[in-house]
Amino acid sequence: MGLYIRKQAEEMNTIQIVPFKEEYASKVLKLMRSSSGIDHHTDYTLWQAAHFDPELFFIALVDNCIAGYLFGRSTKESVLLWQIAVDTNNCGKGIGKKLVSALIYSAKKNNFRSIITTITPDNIASKVTISSAAKSCGFCMIDVGMTSDFGGSMAKEIIYEIKFN
Repeated sequence: MGLYIRKQAEEMNTIQIVPFKEEYASKVLKLMRSSSGIDHHTDYTLWQAAHFDPELFFIALVDNCIAGYLFGRSTKESVLLWQIAVDTNNCGKGIGKKLVSALIYSAKKNNFRSIITTITPDNIASKVTISSAAKSCGFCMIDVGMTSDFGGSMAKEIIYEIKFN
């Protein structure tokens, strides 16, 4: 009986990283809007990401429930890691790292030369998560500069790049 219970416990909290599907949209928006420290985009922004860059949009499922998401946008040669969020009830389980690893794999597979992201200086969790994923995939995340404050309308962020060559 103990082995059976242990097996059930292992099957619970299984993290799956899957491509975005339209049926996830409302729950992704709900998670986005409940997350502090990230931009709260419109449903149209998510539609654009899903429509134009479907290979760069991932969902994390825990016990078949949405626990996080990540979407990137393609540029000519690079991928911009646009946004990542993990539900607060699922933080510390490695979900962010798995989402970033999925993006790295997809970007490499689709022949992009790098992933670029911006992170506010005080967002240590995102920096550690993305850097750790890059390292586990055999790459390095480097500081390549700073955003402007866009005429005083936004906080400056550090620009990081994960190069594949």
